[in-house]
Amino acid sequence: MKRNRLLLFILFATIFNVKSQSKIMLRLGYVPVSANIKFTRYNNIILNDSLENKNVEVGVIFGKTAPFPNVLSKKFDKTIKQSQVFYKRRDFVNAYKILEKAYKEEPNNLFVLENYAKALYKIDKLKAKSFEVYKSLIEKSDKINIGRDSLLIVKKEGQLIPQSNDEILLIDAWFPEAYWKLGTLYMDEMNWEKAMIEIGRFLHLCTDNNENKAVLEQAMAYLAECAFELHNEELTSLYVKKTLAINANNTYVKNFIK
Repeated sequence: MKRNRLLLFILFATIFNVKSQSKIMLRLGYVPVSANIKFTRYNNIILNDSLENKNVEVGVIFGKTAPFPNVLSKKFDKTIKQSQVFYKRRDFVNAYKILEKAYKEEPNNLFVLENYAKALYKIDKLKAKSFEVYKSLIEKSDKINIGRDSLLIVKKEGQLIPQSNDEILLIDAWFPEAYWKLGTLYMDEMNWEKAMIEIGRFLHLCTDNNENKAVLEQAMAYLAECAFELHNEELTSLYVKKTLAINANNTYVKNFIK
């Protein structure tokens, strides 16, 4: 019975209502990370209008990421954009240093937080600080997005309204890299449950085109490891199979096969 419900969710989801305004095409995915999660709420996407309130198969492109605001901060917009220039040049020290004042003065600005955190992440001795900033970014993003009138994807199990926020996996299409890096930082801390959630959120925004195969392989392998450490045999098996489907020669996940 449990497997039938799982199969139904793999095949179909129902899409409801999004208000937003593009770059990355988003493909409906199936990334189970917790038995408690029954809904996925996407924010900052533009929905393909023809799909609203429809049953949609996994793999269908359902929308695009919304464009970033032209101005990321009234006071520090130029600073953020200069940090991005430094980051592209791999000058990570200047990329984070130029944002230190902005971080102190605008600790609730998600664009300040993201650019600051990702520069810190690239410097080994500052990984702990990056972890702190990434957690703050995602916590603030979740608080902003939980109440928004945005895209809701529902598992086809009869329940159409969330009973609590714990049943909703929130996904902000603007911050896939933040989910990925936060997930890896949780893995470093051996916080497998939270790592699985964050990497799962990242995978909901990672399309399955050929350019992303290596990224998908690594993410699936990490989910297999998290599930293994959580003694969840069903999800371990699922993500081992998904990893090997991408690369049959992957040796990393073979550690998790009993």
